[in-house]
Amino acid sequence: MTVKHTRRKPTVAARRKTAVVQAGLSRLARRLQELEGQARALRRAIPGSPRRAAMQEDEIPPDVATELVAAIECLIADCVKPATRIAREASRLTEATLEREWRKRQRERAASLNPESQLPTF
Repeated sequence: MTVKHTRRKPTVAARRKTAVVQAGLSRLARRLQELEGQARALRRAIPGSPRRAAMQEDEIPPDVATELVAAIECLIADCVKPATRIAREASRLTEATLEREWRKRQRERAASLNPESQLPTF
């Protein structure tokens, strides 16, 4: 099954607005990287606890410093880095890239619906 589509060419105004949004996302990605740096600086400012291993093993209750370290590390790994990646990737999207990815998905979908087409020929 062949899927045909006709993509309407965006208007000049739409392309201009898209470019403005992508530039904004690029700036946002840079600001998020700066925030990551600030978070890492805060992390480095927290003194290490000699009882950290015992706290991590839940042998003793955690102290505030250890919880702050955990919070900052989670903030960076779970929020800032993914948000930076998403903003950066979106700022670099192009019509051509989206078209290629769509065509690849269509080929994969067609191949999964017709497994015989993947059999080797002798």
